[in-house]
Amino acid sequence: MESNQHNPAAGNSDERMLDLALRGQLEELSPEEFAALEEKLRTDPQALASYVKHVADTVSIGQLVSPEGKLDHANEAATIAGAGERPHELRPLGPSDHPRARYIGSMLAASLITFLLSWVAFKGAGDPQPITQADPGATNPTESIRELDFVATLTGAVDCQWAGYLEGPKYGEPLESGREVALISGLAQLTFDDGAKVVLQGPATFRVEGTGAASLTAGKMTALVPRQAVGFRIQTPTAEIVDLGTEFGLEVNAQGKTEVHVFTGEVVVWDREPNSQSTTGVRLEQQEAALLGEGKILPIPVDYDDSKFAFRDFSPRLSAEELPAMSVTHDLALWLAADVLLKTDDSGRVIAWRDIATGDNQTEEDAWQHSPESRPEYVRKSIGGLPSVRFDGKSSYLTTTPLYSTEDQTLFLLFARDSTPSGRYLRQLINYNGPPYPLDNEELMRVLQIGDQDVDGQYWARYFAGVGEGNLIYNVGSTTMKRPAEPGEPILLAYRYDTVHNETKMWINGELQQVDTAPRWRSYTSRKVIGRHPRQDYFSGDISEVLIYNGVLENEEVDEVTAYLTKKYSLN
Repeated sequence: MESNQHNPAAGNSDERMLDLALRGQLEELSPEEFAALEEKLRTDPQALASYVKHVADTVSIGQLVSPEGKLDHANEAATIAGAGERPHELRPLGPSDHPRARYIGSMLAASLITFLLSWVAFKGAGDPQPITQADPGATNPTESIRELDFVATLTGAVDCQWAGYLEGPKYGEPLESGREVALISGLAQLTFDDGAKVVLQGPATFRVEGTGAASLTAGKMTALVPRQAVGFRIQTPTAEIVDLGTEFGLEVNAQGKTEVHVFTGEVVVWDREPNSQSTTGVRLEQQEAALLGEGKILPIPVDYDDSKFAFRDFSPRLSAEELPAMSVTHDLALWLAADVLLKTDDSGRVIAWRDIATGDNQTEEDAWQHSPESRPEYVRKSIGGLPSVRFDGKSSYLTTTPLYSTEDQTLFLLFARDSTPSGRYLRQLINYNGPPYPLDNEELMRVLQIGDQDVDGQYWARYFAGVGEGNLIYNVGSTTMKRPAEPGEPILLAYRYDTVHNETKMWINGELQQVDTAPRWRSYTSRKVIGRHPRQDYFSGDISEVLIYNGVLENEEVDEVTAYLTKKYSLN
């Protein structure tokens, strides 16, 4: 008889759920076990609560799940008097079916168990090695930048006319918590600090409540919510909507009644109308729509109609003909190229460096600089006669919106340093420890950093792995250039961190430089800082292109990307 030692359906103790969670994070579950575990979490509130208990410290959702909670099956067959035929089933949720708890099962189904289990560290074949002794008086090398207290940014505007009683924001302007905007006509796109995008369709009145939260008083809006922003919450006068990873539209009429239309994914809705008989949330799925504000037990199903919403997302997209002729786009997570999709202010300083959406990269994690004095310069003619972004080595840098990064990474950076001598600390091209997801508060961390320090122009790529006894700094995946780059010399740096083969490699202009181990750790979400260390020195020079892949490119693919960039920038 087959042993049930690893049967997700066997037992519901804390120890059993922790064992399954850990084995899932280490990718030791078979497809059958994984499917069974997913079903267990979807259908057994006790198992779900036990599972959440072990991840609550990191993802802060333990308090949202009641261990005694039961699904409210009594309401599943509820009908709505006078509502007519229901085109789609509307599924009530019980106390333990809170959207953030249900989200766990959805993320498991999407193979993101490592994201939820971010507190677990797996010790790989190569241990972190002490590299250098830190200066006792120095700041924590991974302490995050403390930026302005904003939670959203105006990232798009088409024919906007703002109400006179409220000052309308300008393109690239950060919006603080509590900021209200009233759009008379036109379209306005707001990008929240967690990566969620909202498009307002005038006339509309909207308030930014915080990171991952907003309210719509009147008018129409659409929301595009990437996985790192799941749980994004919108309130209207009569409804509350919580996203489970989706695209949806809202319309609030003059009486405050709310229509919800789900384009893709799922949302959970609650009726906030004071006389409402409903106390549970209802799940809406793709191409379902409902009306809230009538005080019924369940929202009233209405005909799905996405044509009510003029735009879902109007971030600039390149056509197939305009896209760069580079075919390695699987696992692509970020692509910045200075010759396309740059947005500058009146003085030629970069407000936004747009992410090129192609291949697997279909959510733009643009790199921004809200502060005018910290904006790098747009240079029309630089490496290979093409544009670049110039960093002054004093104050200029960019940060992306939150970007999910897997433990396996492949990066390409095309840059040229200037003759400015290095300071005391690292002048980094890129650092994976940007706000609002700082990693310095974790007991264990891995922060990818690429920059020079001891020798000007000798670039060093590695994962910072923490500070040990005696203030020793530990690093893994550590690789260094064979010789320093000369001022003005074009450099194409490629870095690959491969946990499957326990191997890290660095190439410069196509030539292998150094090899190291690649211990396993985990995936995580953070903003990427371009052009500086989060609390130390700045890069001084030009950066023309940045590509980040959430995976390991094969040698032939590394060669293909290298050949593309070499030809484009005339590196030979």
